[in-house]
Amino acid sequence: MAGRPGHMEQINTGASMQKEDAVAQTLRADGIFISGGEQQRLLASIGGSKVHETMHQAFQERGACIGGTSAGASAISRHMLAYGTKDLLPNKNSAQLDVGLGFLQHVVIDQHFSERHRLARLLSAVAQDPDVIGLGIDEDTADAPAALRNVLALVTEI
Repeated sequence: MAGRPGHMEQINTGASMQKEDAVAQTLRADGIFISGGEQQRLLASIGGSKVHETMHQAFQERGACIGGTSAGASAISRHMLAYGTKDLLPNKNSAQLDVGLGFLQHVVIDQHFSERHRLARLLSAVAQDPDVIGLGIDEDTADAPAALRNVLALVTEI
């Protein structure tokens, strides 16, 4: 996170999510990157915290860039894949959705998409809520939604 150009600060999850210095760092950040791990653990640490509120404030008021890798990418959306099976065919019990951090609306993101053969899981998630777009991402993939234009730009290495 930025306090001055080219400066990065790390905020660890847990009790620091409520501390005023972490809130101040988040509020002045131009970019916020959420690491991987496990989606539900990330949400348990970040979700509903002062830092989470401040992330939304930085995003909405100043246009801070929000990004993540692996579980961090999946947690960015409002609809988050919390659990999924390794079924090769869609099944109504293949995916369980939970509430994510809420930066992307009407999108559910599944990571390690091709590598872990997650098409059936993502299709099952979208079938639970047909108003969402399923977005499968892999290594070297980024998405840049333009909320005002209903456009999604996908950047990937070929």
